[in-house]
Amino acid sequence: MRKLISIDNKNTNRKISIYRNADYNEWVVRFYENGIHLTEADYHTDDSADAYDTANSWVNKSSTSSSLVPPVLV
Repeated sequence: MRKLISIDNKNTNRKISIYRNADYNEWVVRFYENGIHLTEADYHTDDSADAYDTANSWVNKSSTSSSLVPPVLV
């Protein structure tokens, strides 16, 4: 798995990293809040635009609590 990008938003204390896993033909978004990897929220998708959109949306949202509800594929 290869890291493609990391975005660290100091205003929201949130960070994301997007990885490409060629073995499974998927993109993986890893979420961090206050420096802690939220492992239960790792997001796997076969659509690169979906990975980038999800990452950008989450990293720029201000959180009133430290809990994250992971996105669900439908």
